[in-house]
Amino acid sequence: MTEFEAATLSAQNALIWVGVVQASVALVVGLGEIGVIAWAVRTMVRDSGNREQRHADRHAEAMAKHAENMEAGKRQHAEFMAGHVENMKAGERQHAEAMAALHALIERTERNAPN
Repeated sequence: MTEFEAATLSAQNALIWVGVVQASVALVVGLGEIGVIAWAVRTMVRDSGNREQRHADRHAEAMAKHAENMEAGKRQHAEFMAGHVENMKAGERQHAEAMAALHALIERTERNAPN
């Protein structure tokens, strides 16, 4: 083998090793990218589940609060209606008393009026 052939073989051998190193680096970087992507997907799935659970919890709290407000509204309405009925009865009693007094006044006035 001539010196030129030996140098050519040595250069080709070095190029092969450079290619091997490049392939190895590409493989390691690719595996790293796969790892990062897998980690990101796992994190997104976990966060999505957590977000869904928080939403469900907030919804349940809102519905419980709504039910409490509905019950409070029903109680307030019942109390208002009870008071309203009492006020109406008191108004009717006052009206009846006023009308009785008016009729009595009219009768007294008619009896005492000169003809």
